[in-house]
Amino acid sequence: MASLYDRIGGGQAILMAVNVFYDKVSNHPVVGHYFYNLDIDKLARKQAAFLSIAFEGPLDDEVRGLREAHAGLGITDAEFEIVVGCLEETLVEIGVDEALRKEVLGIVESTRKDVVQRSDSGHMDSYES
Repeated sequence: MASLYDRIGGGQAILMAVNVFYDKVSNHPVVGHYFYNLDIDKLARKQAAFLSIAFEGPLDDEVRGLREAHAGLGITDAEFEIVVGCLEETLVEIGVDEALRKEVLGIVESTRKDVVQRSDSGHMDSYES
């Protein structure tokens, strides 16, 4: 069976998805503040490289660990859900079929423990609206 990287369309499809995704999250009223004053092009390249690895594509030495990249940001479960929702919208928008979307979102869900900020008690914080 071909890798998820190949089934989703390779590097060009991943880069297109990442660009659409960052446009969505950087303009989102709840999570957009995480992206202010960041070099979105550089961030998108790193994200595309990370996704390539996660989807069993070519390796890129420039990718930092998720825990290190998100340390101290205070990302909550609710914010993580918003970002996942933006990613799912992106995948639908660019024409990724449901089975592949589920596979991608399963991989993303497996990163929650490295992205969501945990309180001193070891529990994940949640966003209160």
